[in-house]
Amino acid sequence: MDTTERVLVTGGAGFIGTHTVVQLLKQGFKVSIIDNLDNAVDEAVHRVRELVGPQLSENLDFHLGISEKWRIWRNYFLRT
Repeated sequence: MDTTERVLVTGGAGFIGTHTVVQLLKQGFKVSIIDNLDNAVDEAVHRVRELVGPQLSENLDFHLGISEKWRIWRNYFLRT
């Protein structure tokens, strides 16, 4: 069983969010980003993957967050 802690970063594709995600990945956390991309672009997540490299990128997942689907995301994170 993997005991690595998972951190949820809402707005993780934005300016502050991407910097936060990079630091969390470097500190050994698994990171899940939920962002509705209202004021961000998914290209920012690709850039994060480039910055941290392929090994740390395995600990990053991105989900397009749409408020109507929050219940689904909530259940996902409660299980992981």
